Amino acid sequence: MDDEANERDLTVEFGVPVFFGLWAVIGWWAILGDSYVWTDFGLDPGPVLMPVLVLSFLSIGAVIMFARAVLLTLRRDGRFEGRIFRNLWIPAVFAGSVLLMVPVMYRIGFLATALIFAFGWMCVLAEAWHGNWKRRLLMIVIASAVGVGLLTYIFAEVIRVPLP
Repeated sequence: MDDEANERDLTVEFGVPVFFGLWAVIGWWAILGDSYVWTDFGLDPGPVLMPVLVLSFLSIGAVIMFARAVLLTLRRDGRFEGRIFRNLWIPAVFAGSVLLMVPVMYRIGFLATALIFAFGWMCVLAEAWHGNWKRRLLMIVIASAVGVGLLTYIFAEVIRVPLP
């Protein structure tokens, strides 16, 4: 294996546990701050059982994968180069934008927040902006509107989940 392949492997080895670890932190933050899920339901464990199980496995898995990445780095003479963390900015910004959605949603509503979120991330993740960028932008606007509209319809009308 050449050095470039080793660096690429380490990017994945660190990126995956960081991504899942961020989601675990967001999940723990959400359920620990909600007093209802911790209400005593008698013999029934209540709504907290499944999130606690999933977040426990997610947290343990992220820690194990991160430890593996550190061990691989130590086996490769402990080389920590800046290139390893270059691709981690997208998952970090994504997690931050998800956290930012909650307060924004209470101010401008679910529909507007979801449209901004979907449009923004489709722009960031679009493969290439060369060529006809106006057509690409139009397709992103249409895809955002259709996706958010479909999700809103399914949750609000079909399964009757109240949206903020």
